[in-house]
Amino acid sequence: MAARRTPKKRGATTSRKRAPARRQGFRLPGWLWGIGGVIAGFLLAQHQHGTAPWQEGSDSPLANLIPRTPTEVADPTPTVEPREPRMPTFEFYTLLPEEVVAPREVASTASPPEPTVDVPPPVEPQAASEPAPAEDPIAQVISANLRDEVSATPANETDSPAGTRYMLQAASFRQPEDAEQLQQRLRNLSLVAQVSQVQSADGQTWHRVMVGPYEDTRELNRAEDLMTTQGITPLRHRATN
Repeated sequence: MAARRTPKKRGATTSRKRAPARRQGFRLPGWLWGIGGVIAGFLLAQHQHGTAPWQEGSDSPLANLIPRTPTEVADPTPTVEPREPRMPTFEFYTLLPEEVVAPREVASTASPPEPTVDVPPPVEPQAASEPAPAEDPIAQVISANLRDEVSATPANETDSPAGTRYMLQAASFRQPEDAEQLQQRLRNLSLVAQVSQVQSADGQTWHRVMVGPYEDTRELNRAEDLMTTQGITPLRHRATN
């Protein structure tokens, strides 16, 4: 048997049903949800391209680009190889038999000879003469006296007999002081020098400086060489006693 429905109460006695109370919880604002969506989209894009921070060191599907060094570009200019020299072809083997050689006419007159010019030899420049050293006044007097006097040296001195003695005349002076000065100079050279007086043909008195006498030829030559080094040219006289 069907149950009866209870009729709704009408009138002031009926009470309204109260709506359930809403819970007051924490709610995020809309703009914060928008920022979160942008960040999530950016991270998703980085993950798709493989550049996300958490993907460092992992194998990336993209190939690593390795820089290539530029290779040398070949010179487009072709290298010309040196050609081998062509061997000459000699055709005189075929030309000579066909060529007619006419004899040359001999000139009737000979060509005149070319004139020859005598070229003087080159003149070498003479070296500048060096100034002569100042001569000793005694040596000047000696050279002047030697030009005036006649040499009294015998012709054959080397063939003189044994025991012959010689004197060496160093110089002759008119003034005795000059003769004594040369005598002292020769004695300083360890030579035996002495002064003797002679009369000339015109009656003038000369003072001769004599060195010696020498019987040994080697001693005589040594004395001559020593006097020559001093600028004195001695004259040989055969000693009479």
